[in-house]
Amino acid sequence: MKTGAYAPFYNYYYLMMDYTKELLHLAKNLRHSLNEEQFGNIKAPVSPIDEQQKIADFLDRECERIDGLKADIEAQIETLNEYKRSVITEAVTHGLDPNAPMKDSKVWYGQIPQGWTAIKGKYIFTQRNERGNRIELQLLSPTQKYGVIPQDLYEELSGMSAVKLNDNTNFAMLKTIHKGDYCISLRSFQGGFEYSEYEGVVSPAYQVFYPIVPTCSGYYKYLFKEAGFIDVMNKNYINFSLLIKFGLNFYFNEIFNLSASPTTPMLFSGWITM
Repeated sequence: MKTGAYAPFYNYYYLMMDYTKELLHLAKNLRHSLNEEQFGNIKAPVSPIDEQQKIADFLDRECERIDGLKADIEAQIETLNEYKRSVITEAVTHGLDPNAPMKDSKVWYGQIPQGWTAIKGKYIFTQRNERGNRIELQLLSPTQKYGVIPQDLYEELSGMSAVKLNDNTNFAMLKTIHKGDYCISLRSFQGGFEYSEYEGVVSPAYQVFYPIVPTCSGYYKYLFKEAGFIDVMNKNYINFSLLIKFGLNFYFNEIFNLSASPTTPMLFSGWITM
């Protein structure tokens, strides 16, 4: 980069350009490192010092304005996310009728409609410990944002690389997951359980479970993402020392034996006596 008269912040903005960063990154990759001489030989545009100052001042003003707009948008997004969380909580724990008579459930979600009941999760779900998948043998990635999806779709949606298995990995030996199943990982306490819309297999490090009675998958997909449910897992059911001692099977049994799920009669019609 040839020396000359530069307004200080003009250099800063030039170095922040995507093109400049890509050029420096390429040069670093080709040479493994850049010394002062090599960096100094990268060409930069030179304009009169007063014009550089005008450009730098203009960018100071515009970037400050854009950063302000960005902060406002981020605050609006957080407000909308908070509203979304409250809508989910109200619907999955109190139903859609604001005038419904309520009763105390004596568990984490407080009051529930009179026509609902609360039962332990072990009477609703059970683990799936099969290997392979006769329907479709593809590797799926459990994600907090997108649920359980194929690895290539995760990379496309997130722009990030998924953890790859060895080329000689036998997918038929990985854990089965069917469409409509749910998945537990050691990160579930941060974002709830993940629902699968796909057929495939997942790493044995995950736990897979599925309903053993008639359920509405969409309802539980939201219930397992409800903030109160995640908070209960985080505070009461996640004991990493026990996880290490007893393994992941203990994790499933611990949660579904101690936690209760609110249910409506239509979800278990003919199965539960109110």
